[in-house]
Amino acid sequence: MRKALLMAGVLLAMTATVASASGLELAWSACFGQTGSAASRTSACASNTGNAGQMFASFRPPAGVNLLEGIDVFVDFQTSGGALGCWWDMSIANPTRSAALVSLHVSPADANGVPLIPCDNHYFLDNGASGGGGMVTTAADRGQLKGFTAIGAGTGSAVAQDAQQYGFGFRFTNAATVGACTGCTKSACFVLNTINLTSSQAPTVVLQSPHPGSQNWITWNGDAQSTGCPGATPTRNATWGSVKSLYR
Repeated sequence: MRKALLMAGVLLAMTATVASASGLELAWSACFGQTGSAASRTSACASNTGNAGQMFASFRPPAGVNLLEGIDVFVDFQTSGGALGCWWDMSIANPTRSAALVSLHVSPADANGVPLIPCDNHYFLDNGASGGGGMVTTAADRGQLKGFTAIGAGTGSAVAQDAQQYGFGFRFTNAATVGACTGCTKSACFVLNTINLTSSQAPTVVLQSPHPGSQNWITWNGDAQSTGCPGATPTRNATWGSVKSLYR
């Protein structure tokens, strides 16, 4: 289901600054370094039900993030074989698979509000954030996953330097895997190239490098070499105003 942006001003970029002492992390099944997290995932691509996998982007803030109100997340991916195939096209242009991409702007929680996705901190879940995400094709064999999470302007607080924070999650379902779409068995590489930390009262902080000792790329049904990972070319990140129709 598409969700509208609650506070558009939160995600309007002011003068951006690039953080040097911070970092990005990407993993399957849990936040990087947590129990159950993985750098690779394989699938027999033999079912049309259930979930194929879920990835989680986490980040470690630099010093001086005193009013965090939103994040923008960009994950570029590339598949083997020179073409995405129907299975990997989860854009709104492909109704067969568009609903197979589920965005998790905060971690699901149990009945007591405890996050179900292992990660050290859950700033946006704790602050009742809203958000959404989507996917666009960027080349014959490439796509980009986009996500955002936001709270109301002026309602944020500081986040601790170098403390792992849940950023955003993407879940793929097995819908239309057997007999409807091809491409699931391809190798694929995903690279978390950018997370923007946004605020209505401060410049955007841009994170574009993995945290020291961490990893910002993962693979599907193959090794890193077969898909050119982690060298997937970043795509120019469009403004949120131009891609709001992607969010669901």
